[in-house]
Amino acid sequence: MKTQRDLHQEFTRRSILRSARKLFAKKGYSATTLDAVVRLARVTTGAVYHHFGSKENLFRAVAEAIEAEILERVVNATQNIPDPWSRLELGVSTMLDMCCEPDIRRIVLLDAPNVFGGSEWRATEIKYGYGALHQALTALQAAGIIRSLPVNVLAPMLLGAMIEAANSVTASPDKAVARAGAKEAILVILQALRVR
Repeated sequence: MKTQRDLHQEFTRRSILRSARKLFAKKGYSATTLDAVVRLARVTTGAVYHHFGSKENLFRAVAEAIEAEILERVVNATQNIPDPWSRLELGVSTMLDMCCEPDIRRIVLLDAPNVFGGSEWRATEIKYGYGALHQALTALQAAGIIRSLPVNVLAPMLLGAMIEAANSVTASPDKAVARAGAKEAILVILQALRVR
């Protein structure tokens, strides 16, 4: 059973993460200070250091929480779809929608690879949404549904296409039209992978 102290610690940690996510999304990693996080979360600097140790560790916790959120939302959207191809299409569409959300785009797609380096961040992504995409493509290949291509090349290419599509949607004055076009383009790319 959790003690009052445990509950307080959890509340403080969640408050710091929520505040940091808002600031990292609005200002980006480099322009966000720990002092700003402390003020917004209404905690002490010591509390931030106690829970996270550094700004980079705090950013990592925020980015990983978003990655877990992406995976959870994709799983929830696709879990009742029996057809693996339809599941992939819906999963990719759901991921694209999430990549277009300003906080996710800024934190996970733009800042995280720069803060941690591409290969280190890819290792983190493998545990979450990118890993799920990799597994889905591997399963579709094993079932003979998509062409036999190197999944270690194919999965990052699809992820890159989704990132660029999300960037295009963000830059567009008509986001609804741009998002529909981006989804259609991604689905055309996926269709090209199918075994005829």
